[in-house]
Amino acid sequence: MTQFSGDYAPLKIVSDGAESGILVRTEIDDRGDVYGVFDNGSRKPLYSIPLAEVANPAGLLATDGNAYLLSRGSGEFGLGQAGEGSAGTLTAGALESSNVEVAAELTGLIQTQRAYSSNARIVTTVDEMLEETTRLKR
Repeated sequence: MTQFSGDYAPLKIVSDGAESGILVRTEIDDRGDVYGVFDNGSRKPLYSIPLAEVANPAGLLATDGNAYLLSRGSGEFGLGQAGEGSAGTLTAGALESSNVEVAAELTGLIQTQRAYSSNARIVTTVDEMLEETTRLKR
């Protein structure tokens, strides 16, 4: 019974015998399940990361930030649990393979090499001019 207007709903408190803990880190397994690891030694499931699948991945539209948009060519997406059916698995803590545009990087490398060569020629020319000036002074 309370002094507030409304229904009373008692809370059911269940204790597992562990003291309260502070979340110290999270872990993700290859099925996409996210676990919280607490300072009291307990490990609790927090979330499950779904994987999206499309009928034609080549039909997705690339956007900035390594993200993609659906298009008519890609079809609709479906969500699934990692490791089930045709869905792949997750690799937590792994770095993605490089997504650098090789042609652009090689072009930048060639430009940098040519700039270095030009600057080296300038230094050589200035050195020769200083030597000539020193000879004229004698």
